Amino acid sequence: MQRFVNEVKGKSGKMHFNKVLDSAVSSARKYDRAICIMYDLSGMKKADVDFVLSDLDELDSTYKFKKRKKVPTYLFHNKKPLVAVWGVGFPGRSYDVEDVAKLVEGIQKRGYSVMLGTPARWLPKEGKKPSADQLKLLDLIKKCDIVMPWFVGWYNDKVYLNMQPIIAEHLDWCNKNGVDYAPLAFPGFSWKNMYDMYGPNTTQIPRNKGDFFWTQLSGAISMGAEMLYIAMFDEIDEGTAIFKCATRVPESFVPIEEGLQSDHYLWLVGEAGKMLRKEIPLSISQPVRK
Repeated sequence: MQRFVNEVKGKSGKMHFNKVLDSAVSSARKYDRAICIMYDLSGMKKADVDFVLSDLDELDSTYKFKKRKKVPTYLFHNKKPLVAVWGVGFPGRSYDVEDVAKLVEGIQKRGYSVMLGTPARWLPKEGKKPSADQLKLLDLIKKCDIVMPWFVGWYNDKVYLNMQPIIAEHLDWCNKNGVDYAPLAFPGFSWKNMYDMYGPNTTQIPRNKGDFFWTQLSGAISMGAEMLYIAMFDEIDEGTAIFKCATRVPESFVPIEEGLQSDHYLWLVGEAGKMLRKEIPLSISQPVRK
């Protein structure tokens, strides 16, 4: 459950995100689904670190995540409730790695494990000396429980194979440094839903009826990934949503492809989960739905 720091700081934004979270917590409990808090730092200021920690304190006071009574399906990792912190290491931000390090330290002192969201290329290129900022980021990642690089928009089906050496490099570094690794997979991408003004020039990465998505899912698992981050459940504006979606929509929107069921991408994620748990064999080709 994302909490955008820049929005939660305002009264109306906080009311909105609190209401959404409360509804999601109730549904997670009712339908036995895991749930987790993610702070998206986009728009955060350096001075907002203390605000984020106080917001987490408020949430913990309400839901008592560590006791797992009010929210029995809250996601735990390394025997602690997990909080995701997304948005460190990206250029042009008004905060830096040191600010996020202070935030992560505060979250961990409160008894939480941390998943850190970083750029796709967070390791320095082979043979290139890392910058001071890269060294700080690597030190911060080592202090976290999980690292999740943001791959959305970085490749399409034609160049995905170029990413596999990078993912393998990530896995090797994480194994050596005791950090869990959650490679990202996304079903496709499009600005069309948000910026149809660009018309045929709108940036778009085709889904290819699930083949692009499955190539990433099976590829990461075949390389040894033990967890996956799926982007995103409901991101309609960037065309990455995996939730049930109409196959017939107005021309200005990107629909689920003709011939697929409305929950096809959710089903693929379920099949990938079975492969992760070794309940079914690894399949490089997209499974056929019966």
